[in-house]
Amino acid sequence: MLVCRGPPRRLDAVANGSKVATGMLIAGAVSMVPVIAMIVWSFMPDPPRTEAPARTSADMVELAPPPVVKTPPRPVLRPPVPRPVATTPTVATEADEIEGSEDEEEAPDPERHPTVQQCLAHDEVACEQAGQAFRWGRSGFPKSPEKAREYFSRGCDLDHAMACIQLAFMVKNGDGGEADEEEAEKLFTKNATLNQSGCDEGDVVACVRLADAYRHGRGVDKDVDKADEIMKSATPDLEAYKKKLEERRKAAATP
Repeated sequence: MLVCRGPPRRLDAVANGSKVATGMLIAGAVSMVPVIAMIVWSFMPDPPRTEAPARTSADMVELAPPPVVKTPPRPVLRPPVPRPVATTPTVATEADEIEGSEDEEEAPDPERHPTVQQCLAHDEVACEQAGQAFRWGRSGFPKSPEKAREYFSRGCDLDHAMACIQLAFMVKNGDGGEADEEEAEKLFTKNATLNQSGCDEGDVVACVRLADAYRHGRGVDKDVDKADEIMKSATPDLEAYKKKLEERRKAAATP
């Protein structure tokens, strides 16, 4: 059986050629679109223009940016650097020892105390007080039986009865110096004589001390009845006076 293929091949070629031509026409038309748009845009009238209003100085101030304030940079806090500790021991020199001795506070000199100065100015009461201060170590005075004996002696020489009896006890017991019974007895006698004079003048304290001398036989013959008689004549209220006297003795014995 014979098949004829000539004509169909021609038809395919014609069909293919028509497709190519169509594509070329379409591509050409698409490429002409921008050109046509530009031509149309050139013939269109321009849109109306609106002018912006003129700006005034106030507007310029409002539109001006705020001034920029430059703040100083904050300091950076850094931890302190530890200093190296010297490990080499220091050697004290002679100059250092002298400086150290000057820095030390010196103890007050009791010889410059006002009480001592008054005693040296022949105040018998101040001498007795200075003797008490040195004997018991009161009022900042150092305890010194020798100094106490010295100032009691000064007061007794100025006819202070209390200074005489205090000195008599120290001499009898050998406090602050040698013991001397004979000298102590002389001091007890002087104390009784001074108290007798004071009691005769109306000194109640002197009467009480005189009664005590008779009660214990210090500087006078022991006589308890006379001691009671002196106390009764000196103080109408004997018990109240004894109580007050005991309070004074306790206060004096308190350091």
